[in-house]
Amino acid sequence: MSSASLIKRNLRGVIFGMAALMFALAIWTLVTASRIGQAHFAANNCNCSTSGISFSEGTVIGFAGIITLGIIVGVIYLIRTIARTRRLLAAMNMENERDGVALFHGGQCEAFTFGLFYPRIAVCAHCVAELPTEELQAMLTHERYHVKSRDPLWFLAFDTLKYALWYIPLMRTLTSWHRLVCEIVADEQVENKNALGSALLRIGTPGSPILSSEIARFAAIDR
Repeated sequence: MSSASLIKRNLRGVIFGMAALMFALAIWTLVTASRIGQAHFAANNCNCSTSGISFSEGTVIGFAGIITLGIIVGVIYLIRTIARTRRLLAAMNMENERDGVALFHGGQCEAFTFGLFYPRIAVCAHCVAELPTEELQAMLTHERYHVKSRDPLWFLAFDTLKYALWYIPLMRTLTSWHRLVCEIVADEQVENKNALGSALLRIGTPGSPILSSEIARFAAIDR
């Protein structure tokens, strides 16, 4: 196992650990905030003497509000991502799929992996027609690793966590590192690094209406 692969595995473990810890804390906070609210509501209804909400109770209720907002933000991000990705893929008119590789017509050379549970590779017909065989194979080898690792699923899951846990800056940093390391590991699968580098220089030019980076960022769902 390469050092990049080990880093990727460790990053996933850290992200999952943080998510699990925050999930447990979120449940405790929401339950506690609910009990505080019920207790004060009951005290008001029975005209019992009450000193109001204490600082600690207010802190719990405030954090419960932050957690609730995070959940809403995460869900909205997930829904918008799925919808936007579907629109982008529909506009690209995928066709001639073979061996998990679909062709589309575009004005530039680009390739990306899409799909969550059944990921596939999309390659611009321009790439197939214009790229030397070595560069095309290098690019497909890179993308096939993303397919094998189901990276679009990991990207979407971690990006959703990043938005849901927006109040933890470290989560944003970790998810960015994870995406970068995944790309490094995919590059390591290619034997001809010169061919891969040359192919990457041809991918994604400024001003293109649809960039592979946009599709990759939104981790397409179509199956």
